[in-house]
Amino acid sequence: MADTPKRYFVSRINLLRTIAVAGIFFHHLWNGIPGMRNASALTELLHPLFMLADQGVGIFNIVTGFVLAWPYLGPGQKPLPGWADFQKKRFFKIIPAYYLSLFVLVPATMLVYGISSPAWFVENIGLRLLFLQSWSYQSLMSNMAAYWWLGLLAQFYLCFPLILRVYHRFGPARACLGIMAACWAGLALLKGHVMYWQDSSLGWLDYMIYFNLPARLPEFAIGMWLAAAWRQNSISSAGPLPFDSGFMRLGIGAAIFFLIGLMLPELPLPLGLIYNAARCLTFIGIVFALPGADRWGAYRPVAFIAGASYSIYLIHQPLQGFMHEVFKTASPQAEFFLQSSITGLLVIALARLLDRAVGHTSRE
Repeated sequence: MADTPKRYFVSRINLLRTIAVAGIFFHHLWNGIPGMRNASALTELLHPLFMLADQGVGIFNIVTGFVLAWPYLGPGQKPLPGWADFQKKRFFKIIPAYYLSLFVLVPATMLVYGISSPAWFVENIGLRLLFLQSWSYQSLMSNMAAYWWLGLLAQFYLCFPLILRVYHRFGPARACLGIMAACWAGLALLKGHVMYWQDSSLGWLDYMIYFNLPARLPEFAIGMWLAAAWRQNSISSAGPLPFDSGFMRLGIGAAIFFLIGLMLPELPLPLGLIYNAARCLTFIGIVFALPGADRWGAYRPVAFIAGASYSIYLIHQPLQGFMHEVFKTASPQAEFFLQSSITGLLVIALARLLDRAVGHTSRE
């Protein structure tokens, strides 16, 4: 297979990753500064935009499914990977930077916030070493709350070779639609059970599933179908979106649902998750279709931030918390400006050091 289609999408993936990690950075910064929303009429107006920036996680999920599936679906595909071989090449690739971050940032958290309990250190390290933090309330209430996504990512990596076989067995369209139906319907049934029977004992499970693969697998699955649809048609079809009719119908349906959702109040689960996926897919479609997106994605700073996005994600939220202790006497607007510039540059510099320390220059 010619590499022209791959070169075409790589720059767009760079752009998407940069937008996603920037959105997550500013979402956590905005929410981490007390009184930010009500600081002025302008911040009240901007609040919905910064809350929406958390959709960077959904974009990352779809992009991850896309990148991992690209070599194995469509014309010229590679042989299906063995489970152990895939984990060695992919899952174990994310561990060094993750573990190094843990053993630096958890002690730093103890130092900055005056925590002296050895049990606290063991508990906060232990869950995360095993990638179990996405099932823990405690980890979602800390300055490392963003690490829940690493638990979700690990779950997907561990399951990916099996999911890939489902795609080969049933085809990308059927596999993706089946995963969406099973996951979202299962979450709806669980919520219905909790509400109908008033079974509070399962309330925690309903909440925690939101942060784990049972609820978020459809986002990765959409990315896998996107990769297959792109490879199937990118050689013979012209235009910025060379997808087959099935995936185009999915994209159009997502865009319509996105527009309808703009006029609705906040949707309950699982409709909220479905809407988030539709919103992220619509945004990705817009980026893929933009005439200048390949040039922007190839721009050196964009490509650099995209390549360092994993390490940026690991570092950004704890560092924002530490820097809040430095800037907390400033007004919310002043702290936001200082953190956006100073902390932003520190995060990028430390992410580069982290990548060099573990010998990584690229994530994919």
